Amino acid sequence: MNKIHNIIWSAAHDAWVVVAEGTKSHSKSGAKALKVMIALLLISPAGIMAATLPQGGVISVGEGSIVAGGNNQLVIKQSTDKLGVNWQSFNIGADGHVIFDQPGKHSIALNRVIGSDGSAILGKIDANGQVFLINPNGVIFGKDSQVNVGGLVASTLDMKDSDFQAGNFKFSTGSKAGSVINQGTLHASQGGYVALIGKSVKNEGVILAKLGTAALAAGDAVTMDFAGDGLINLHVDKAAIGALVDNQGLIVADGGQVLMTARAANALTETVVNNDGIIQAQTLNMRAGRIMLDGGPVDGTGGVTVGGTLDASAPDAGDGGFIDTSGKIVSIKDKTLITTKSARGRTGDWLIDPTDFTVTAGTAPSTESGIGASTLENALANSNVTLETSSLGTEEGNLTINGAVSWSANTTLTLKAHKSVIINNDVTINGDTGGISINYGLGGDPASAFQINGGSGTLTMNGGNNFFAMNGITYTVIDDTTSLRALSNSPDLNGHYVLAKNVNAVSSATWNGGLGFDPIGDASNPFTGVFEGLNHRITNLTIKRPSEDYVGFFSTTNGAKISGLSLTGSVTGNTNVGFLAGRFTNSSLVSYDIGSSSYSLSNFSGTVNGNDNLGGVVGQTSGSNLLSVQNGATVTLGSGSNVGGIFGLGNALTGKYLYNTGVISGADNTGGIGGTLTGSSKITWSRNLGAVNGSNNVGGLFGSMANSSVITAWSGGDVYASSDRAGGLIGSSTQNQVLEAYSIGKVRADGHYAGGITGYDAGGSTFNETFSTSEVAASDFAGGLIGYASGATISNSYATGMVTGANSAGLVSGLDGSTLNFVYASGNASSGLVAQTTTGGNTINEALWDMGLSGAAASLYGAGKTNAQMKNTATFNNWGLDLVGNGGELWRQYDGKGGPLLKFRQGTGRGYTTVNQTSKNPIYAGRDLTANELASLGISNGGGLIFWGAYTPITGSDTSGGNAIRNAGTYALDQMYSDQFGFNLYQPNPLTLTVAKKQLTANAGGSVSKVYDGTTGISFDGVAGTFSGDDLVIKIEGDFDSKNAGAGKGINVSNLEVTGSAASNYEIVADTHITGTVDKATLSFQGSAHDKTYDGSTKAEIDFTDDRIAGDNISYDYTANFSDKNAGTGKTVDVSDISLSGSDADNYTWASTSSTTADIAKANLTISGSGSDKTYDSSASAGVILGDDRITGDDLVIGSSGATFSDKNAGANKTITINGITVSGADAQNYSWNTLATTSATIWKAILDVSANAIGKSYDGTNNAQVDFSDNRIAGDDLVISAGDSRFSDKNAGMSKTVTVNGITLSGADAHNYSFNTTATSTADIAKANLVIKADNASKMEGAADGLLRWSLQGGNLFGSDSIDGALTRDAGEIVGLYGINQGDLTAGSNYALSVVPGIFEIKQQAKPPVIVDPIDPPVVVPPTPPVIIEPSTPPLNVELEKTKEIVSSISVAAKVNNTTSESTAVANGQTGNIPSEYRLLNFGIRLPDDLISEDGATF
Repeated sequence: MNKIHNIIWSAAHDAWVVVAEGTKSHSKSGAKALKVMIALLLISPAGIMAATLPQGGVISVGEGSIVAGGNNQLVIKQSTDKLGVNWQSFNIGADGHVIFDQPGKHSIALNRVIGSDGSAILGKIDANGQVFLINPNGVIFGKDSQVNVGGLVASTLDMKDSDFQAGNFKFSTGSKAGSVINQGTLHASQGGYVALIGKSVKNEGVILAKLGTAALAAGDAVTMDFAGDGLINLHVDKAAIGALVDNQGLIVADGGQVLMTARAANALTETVVNNDGIIQAQTLNMRAGRIMLDGGPVDGTGGVTVGGTLDASAPDAGDGGFIDTSGKIVSIKDKTLITTKSARGRTGDWLIDPTDFTVTAGTAPSTESGIGASTLENALANSNVTLETSSLGTEEGNLTINGAVSWSANTTLTLKAHKSVIINNDVTINGDTGGISINYGLGGDPASAFQINGGSGTLTMNGGNNFFAMNGITYTVIDDTTSLRALSNSPDLNGHYVLAKNVNAVSSATWNGGLGFDPIGDASNPFTGVFEGLNHRITNLTIKRPSEDYVGFFSTTNGAKISGLSLTGSVTGNTNVGFLAGRFTNSSLVSYDIGSSSYSLSNFSGTVNGNDNLGGVVGQTSGSNLLSVQNGATVTLGSGSNVGGIFGLGNALTGKYLYNTGVISGADNTGGIGGTLTGSSKITWSRNLGAVNGSNNVGGLFGSMANSSVITAWSGGDVYASSDRAGGLIGSSTQNQVLEAYSIGKVRADGHYAGGITGYDAGGSTFNETFSTSEVAASDFAGGLIGYASGATISNSYATGMVTGANSAGLVSGLDGSTLNFVYASGNASSGLVAQTTTGGNTINEALWDMGLSGAAASLYGAGKTNAQMKNTATFNNWGLDLVGNGGELWRQYDGKGGPLLKFRQGTGRGYTTVNQTSKNPIYAGRDLTANELASLGISNGGGLIFWGAYTPITGSDTSGGNAIRNAGTYALDQMYSDQFGFNLYQPNPLTLTVAKKQLTANAGGSVSKVYDGTTGISFDGVAGTFSGDDLVIKIEGDFDSKNAGAGKGINVSNLEVTGSAASNYEIVADTHITGTVDKATLSFQGSAHDKTYDGSTKAEIDFTDDRIAGDNISYDYTANFSDKNAGTGKTVDVSDISLSGSDADNYTWASTSSTTADIAKANLTISGSGSDKTYDSSASAGVILGDDRITGDDLVIGSSGATFSDKNAGANKTITINGITVSGADAQNYSWNTLATTSATIWKAILDVSANAIGKSYDGTNNAQVDFSDNRIAGDDLVISAGDSRFSDKNAGMSKTVTVNGITLSGADAHNYSFNTTATSTADIAKANLVIKADNASKMEGAADGLLRWSLQGGNLFGSDSIDGALTRDAGEIVGLYGINQGDLTAGSNYALSVVPGIFEIKQQAKPPVIVDPIDPPVVVPPTPPVIIEPSTPPLNVELEKTKEIVSSISVAAKVNNTTSESTAVANGQTGNIPSEYRLLNFGIRLPDDLISEDGATF
């Protein structure tokens, strides 16, 4: 009878216990109960629930039965397609087995646990249909559990019976929230499914669903439905707090899908889907697999963490599958393996779909949502990868690559950003057909961009046949000179092109007969397409077309977009010449790095030569946008005008981050950025560092500028005009706005008009927040800021450079109808501020000059101030100065340090840098202290804009009240300050600090010592490390730290006196490490040695007496030895290595040797023996090993007269007697000893090897055998060997058959001295028994049936139940004749040799009436018939006839039936096909006796 047990929670034992069925438990319900159960299962999964089966089942839906079977089996037999059972508990022990017998694979059995305990499945579940297990308390499948079903749902979310019956598989949570955990093996049949559903779902085991679905879902409500392709879908309808789906094991659904989905209702984003195991959904039967890790929509709080392996590859056939990892955040772990690779088809895709996403260096992500670059590279080696972002809150949906990514597979990386794609590191495609697709701005944000940080990022395609697409448009790839030349020869002027990598076009010098590269388009056919340079360069490009107009890489453009393209080489044309384009109309040349002032520039270098409208980048431009463009090319004009580093002639232009470093040489209208700028153009954040040389209208930025604006710009290049109008920024200006601009390069005009900002302003321009430190020179009209200004407004500006020439002025040389507001000058000039005016009409407000620095005592306008006044903030009371640093004013002045400064060119622009000084606790150093020694700096917002170039470093204050800080004391540090090229410093907390006194330590300054006398006092002169020139005198008194002698002993100072004039800067303390020496006293002593017994050594013990100081604690250590080790009296003892120990030992010196005498007595030697065991050898002799207790190392030889056992027989612990013990050797004289000893040992029985020799026989129906014996006994021993039983392995005939001998016994007088084997084996033959069978002769009439062929036993016997089976056979044939009777399948079995004596079978002819021949009839002519050759049907037979005739294989018989035919026909072996009826085969191939054959061969 089967016994059923249960596992319940015992409150008394506070544990899970196994009890008999029906025992009630005190509930430990819900998740806590399941956790306890899980812990117990991990400790002992088999023992806890060994015999448990589901309990208390009641059918609630459908029809069926629950039957308890044997062997811990429970069978649920389902009669309807849907069956619902409510259980009190549903557990399966380790040896339990639940079987669902269902109508078909579409049948479903719903099992709901209504009790309070979780379900633990440790055994087996088998079903031919689908099984649902619902337990809100939790479900765990143990590590050895096995589930084999058509489909499985394990859920802690409940489902209504009505929904179940209606096929609405909606699961929702109740008051409990248990977990579903699998540690075992869950196997769905082909096309089936495994679905684990709950608030928390974990797989730590194996889930198998070939061509089906493996799904894990977490939430508070989940719906399961069946897709049209036979797969299931799980939808999380309601999020749960703490929802989690976690795979740590193996999930395989080849040809199907794996779904892990969860929805979290958490306040903060956290991982809700995690994989660290292996998920495999490989292509099977041409059906691609699908893996989905779904953390929910991006507006949720669910994150996905991807680790382990995701495998949707196609290793055999078909296309690779699809992997989707989506959530608000997606984090790809270190060493994650992803593959959708196909061996023979298309490689599949991996989609990563979060909000913002970052690729970082290394293998692991360094951002919340991201992937390591190495991990991405490994994925691209085996899969196409799509990174797609969405936006949420502060997450704009940017996709950023901060780590270098390189791959060689022919796969595609797709970047799809809700906002921007940002590449900050190298992306390199090495595969031949590998590619990249970029889509940005998918959310419609106009600020979206594709950005490449040119300072650290590139996008390079090295494959040769690479793919590139942007925002859905496929580009033509330019990756070598062949494709470059093809673009030149036959371009699609409205096409989309991408420069895949740097291209060296050095060969272009020989193209087109030496004309070089043929510009794209022409004057009438402009390029209107898109060219993405990807920050790559075309180097060594040659365009040599001096007679052609509109010369450049592009001849002309209109509406074109050029991005991130750099060119180097040489360009020569006639007019309208630029490295990029001759004419650039309504087009854009932009950077990939929006908002940067230093990276991702389109760079142009080399040489550019031509005539009118000549630019380093473009010759002529109108209505265009230039962003982040740098020219380093040397631009040289042949003739004409309008020459610039970026453009020659510009109109209605927008430019930002325009940089020039090349040398610009032209004639009229020459500038570092542009030659001529007009048409309401606007240039911002631009600079020039190259030298600019021309004739008239020459400027650091623009030669001529009208009706335009330049904002935030500067020039550091020297400007030279061989004629008139040279300006640090603008040569000639009309109706312009200049804001936040300055110059620092030298400015010179050989003719008239030179200024630090503008040489000549014709009227209407405004100059606000400008300054110049340039040295300015002209023959006339030289001004530090402007040479000549008419109708201009100059505000919040100043100049400090030296100005030379007639009528030179510190600010403006000539001023007519203009306004000066809040301006000053301090540069050396003949006039302090303004030198001259022609028409007057000027308005002057707050205009000053520094009379001290300028050397000018007068000025046409303004007020002169001393240098001290210019440094004093009171002078500028009306200027609205920022005197603290944190104000919003334009100007910053550091009181007493210099004149006002413009904030825009200080480190933080219009902001400020907060500085605080923290005292370094300085100490008097005998000199003035530096700022770095006084305090450390704390700087906030101290970084400057790279655009402005270098900054003056921030340094701390080193003065107080303007005086240096030297002596010890308390000081208030002066405020910190900077200059125009430094920082706007805000110091909210000025520092007051204390310079501490120098602490000195007084010491002896030399050696201090005394002889040991038992006292500690000492006095001496002290010294300390004072600074040179300081006067100090030090006296020290103290005591040694103890009375004891020794060097380097510490001295405790008891009195310290310091005097001298510099004492106030010092704090002198006694050196706690002053040391001195106490010399040791000499000790006299006498030694006395002890007598001893011989111990093999010369060691001796000594007693000492001495003259130590009374009460001192001294002990002796020494080495004492007799003259030798041998026994004797009055032996000399030498004492050496004498040393002292004890608390007072170190206070003395002493002699290290002495001598005395003593006696050594003999030692007693005890000799013993150790017997050696032996094996019985028929003698009593014994082997012993003699031992003794001699002193180790002594030379002794121990001997004896012999040793014997008490007798020869085997036995344990037998007595051995050792006689006549002797001792000799060099050390024998030092001992006395015993001469007799006893011991014991064992005589072991000898091993007797008994061998059996079997005797062969003929088969007799038994397995009985006969054997002889042999052995290895000691000669002469009395032994008798007998055997109980000897048998072959079986009775059957055979060669070398095993014979087993059992029950071997041994007797005889010496038997007890042996152990022996009781069994043995041998081999022998059983020959087959001979049988002779005689076949009886038989016959029949022609046409009759054969009778039974009979035989008789002629020789041999059958044994036991053996028999002869089978039947005789005869030779085939039914024609009259004789046939052999042979063995056929007659056999007596394999134990007999059967021989058969053949018989004869005769077919007799039926009697026929005679044939009457009519003699008058004409002769019957029988046509000749070809011979018929009949192959014998059986081999020849040997038979015995009465007259013993020879049997042959075939004969020819001819029968002549009428006398008109003389031909005969060959017939053999009874085959009669096609034989005329006149012929008849008579004997079927048997040679008949001679008397039966006629002379002519006919048979009668």
